[in-house]
Amino acid sequence: MKKIFTAFLAISLLGIVLIGCSTSSFNIKSKEVSTVKLSYFIDFHRIPENFIKIFDDEKDIKGIIDAINNSEELEGDVDIDGADYNLHLYFNDGTTKVFYLWIEESYTGSIMEIENTHTLYKLSNNSAEKLREILKK
Repeated sequence: MKKIFTAFLAISLLGIVLIGCSTSSFNIKSKEVSTVKLSYFIDFHRIPENFIKIFDDEKDIKGIIDAINNSEELEGDVDIDGADYNLHLYFNDGTTKVFYLWIEESYTGSIMEIENTHTLYKLSNNSAEKLREILKK
């Protein structure tokens, strides 16, 4: 009986650890996004409507959404300079979600939801590279 309890406890703790180590809280489905628009960042909580690029190709949208979904939440307080861009996701149901995007050649990249400026997400090196390629189109 003691072995069964110990095994149950070990499995339960492993499950808690795995849940606690989830990479991103985003589960955006690329098929639900009709368009992604890019604008230069001006100021926090100010969303410009002068877009510099518009992406409506399924492959580009999937690449952008994959980068967001595969991002990893960073722990700690967020104190960061202004972003490089705003990423505007337009969904098929008429809703919109906006992210701040930091992406440079020498840095992997980060994103932040405009509604939650207390949490920053780091893009993986692979996702950042793919995102740079898409943004250069």
